[in-house]
Amino acid sequence: MSEQLIRDFFDAINQRDYSRIKTYITEDYIYHLDEDHSWTGYQATIMEQLKPFIEKDQLFFKIIRIEDEGDTFLVWSTKESAEAGDQLEQYAEKFLIQNGKIAEQWMLGRK
Repeated sequence: MSEQLIRDFFDAINQRDYSRIKTYITEDYIYHLDEDHSWTGYQATIMEQLKPFIEKDQLFFKIIRIEDEGDTFLVWSTKESAEAGDQLEQYAEKFLIQNGKIAEQWMLGRK
């Protein structure tokens, strides 16, 4: 169930369906980019950070693998540019699921 939640979250991002994205995250959802940068809540994380980032370069994310660790999931994905048709980077992220929604997300690394 939670793995499908993550897949649906990525699908909503790729569809640019921001109202649907909101249904997958908790009200106090936190996104941790690195030790110095994190944002809390839908407006700060999705509308002010994610939306401009993905729309600027017409980015899409493709899940490569998901590992279930109980309440947390490790997700490997690629970032691709629809405009350039190129795979740009690979990402590793961790998701914390609480009460059927994504509560926190951590960027673990990219290459």
